[in-house]
Amino acid sequence: MSTCAGGSPTTTPSRSTATASTTSSTSFSNFTFFLNDPVNGDQIEQSDRNRIVAGLDTDVRAPRHPLRRSLVSTAGFQFRLDRPRVVLSHTADRHLLERTQDVNIFETSYSPFVKFDFTPLPWLRFITGARGDIFNFNVRNNLTGVPDQPNGSATQAHPERQGQPDPRALVRDGVLRQSRDGLSQQ
Repeated sequence: MSTCAGGSPTTTPSRSTATASTTSSTSFSNFTFFLNDPVNGDQIEQSDRNRIVAGLDTDVRAPRHPLRRSLVSTAGFQFRLDRPRVVLSHTADRHLLERTQDVNIFETSYSPFVKFDFTPLPWLRFITGARGDIFNFNVRNNLTGVPDQPNGSATQAHPERQGQPDPRALVRDGVLRQSRDGLSQQ
């Protein structure tokens, strides 16, 4: 429990969510029929073996009332791990002809963020924020002697910022109505 500038007590709620799952799946598809292989057809099998997905989403909110106006500041962090083994195979009638790709993937993302939600007037609300996403990919080829196979690692960063007024606050006064096709005046 803390006290804001106006003297009224405020709370600083925090939230954390962790997830984890493991899956395996196999699918067959044939979009080009006999375009690449006129004898056996172009059917492929995609196997996603023992995929592990885990994540963490945590944030802390700090509601304040500067000049008797609502300001909610939020800071947080998101993490995601994805670890599939992906196998692509050329098949005929769902029988293996050859493996065309077999890779282990280890992918992680780290995403810190901040958000500010300010309501200076009862009918006007501003929401702005910034986030940075860092992605790390590590791919290991399991097929030896097959050319043009993915193999290696890479890291990419993607900073982002957004800010926009929220016209939904005007709905309380009946001035604007939001519909699926946009905003219209009443």
